[in-house]
Amino acid sequence: MPLNCNQADYEFLKAIREVTPGQIALYGEYPNVDVASQYSDCNINYYFLTAGQRLFCPTYDDRPAGHGLSPMPLNVYRYLFPRIVQLDLPLAVRHGSWHELKFTFFHGEAIYDSYWVRDESKGHAFMVRAYDLKKEYKDCFTSDRPEMLVPTEQTGLCANRFPGQGRTLWTLYNRRYTTLRGPALAVDHVDGAAYRDAWNNRPLTAEMRAGKAVIGLTLGPQEIGCIVQTSGGRLPK
Repeated sequence: MPLNCNQADYEFLKAIREVTPGQIALYGEYPNVDVASQYSDCNINYYFLTAGQRLFCPTYDDRPAGHGLSPMPLNVYRYLFPRIVQLDLPLAVRHGSWHELKFTFFHGEAIYDSYWVRDESKGHAFMVRAYDLKKEYKDCFTSDRPEMLVPTEQTGLCANRFPGQGRTLWTLYNRRYTTLRGPALAVDHVDGAAYRDAWNNRPLTAEMRAGKAVIGLTLGPQEIGCIVQTSGGRLPK
């Protein structure tokens, strides 16, 4: 004592990395500070859980109650350091709602074990669908250039962008307590590009406006969506 924890973490991880073969991944619990992150390959995270938001990462700019939108936990670290795998651990979901698991897909993150006491059929089905899409579009979700909270066409609709190989994927979340209908995204159109509602596995028709493709859909209250743009007119499988 006194001890600078950030400096101690940095020196400890640096020493471990120097004596550990490069093909061995190093991971631990909770994100490291920026200078120490270079020696880590992944970290366990709880930010998406209500308890995690309260105990581990309270935000400084929470909007006051009464703004009409549901809460939406963010993981800025995931976008600042995209090569560091975020291993979300759904700890104690059984004590609340599986709703919080939606954000593990919204931010395109990995799951550290399946969530415990999997007795909610809708939650189970959601996670199976999320696993399938993350596997099918792994080139998008492992991109080094993900973008958090890109512009959308409606208030209360949030979107993240994940560029892949010849295709781009957007995850969506409707923060409203009502169903959202109509224009959702206006994206740069590529000649021959096709658009698809990947979550529901069906094609989408885009309206062209000044070089932009305006994509519309219906998204229920606090529901997740997933849109894919494929170049060359070839639809995703």
